[in-house]
Amino acid sequence: MFSAGVCHAGFKVVGESKGFHYSIIWGTWFEVPLWVYVDNRQLLYMGGGSGVKATAVFPESMREEVIQLLEEGQADVELARETGTATRKDLGSIKMLVDEQLKHYNGIDVFLAKDRTGQSIDVYIRIYDLNNPQSVVEINLALDQLRDLIGILNQVPATIEFLIKEERMMINTNQLNLGKPPEEDRLNQINERRF
Repeated sequence: MFSAGVCHAGFKVVGESKGFHYSIIWGTWFEVPLWVYVDNRQLLYMGGGSGVKATAVFPESMREEVIQLLEEGQADVELARETGTATRKDLGSIKMLVDEQLKHYNGIDVFLAKDRTGQSIDVYIRIYDLNNPQSVVEINLALDQLRDLIGILNQVPATIEFLIKEERMMINTNQLNLGKPPEEDRLNQINERRF
């Protein structure tokens, strides 16, 4: 399920999907949100979780690499389901070292592993939070959820274009309003009410 979001303060939610996270404490799977948003600096934020949450941050230029990993995972899952095989496979990582001493990374790992039933295979994303080295979340994506996420990531360029246009409009509006002092605007409003 995909949903688009609203824009505020230079950020725009591109979309939100769902995935599943296994709770070791509860011993069960929980449905969790998985979100993608961008900002006017062309940074891509990808995060998810519930309780423990993690958000990785990438330059928009790395979006295609993320999509390639997910599409490879989609093809591998479809093949595994056709052939009846279910083996774990690392598809790749997109990570940047934040702090060498803490071994703190920002980014994602994408891999195949058994699905929630243990009968088949799904794609998993492990998200490493930019700001908190303790926040790492693994999210299991069924095929429909994986397709949703790829669709959301494909909308990022148009969303960034929208943000840039909106920022230009705000700058132009602010420049137009700079010609009149705020006090003059208030006096004009008061005078208009009198007559």
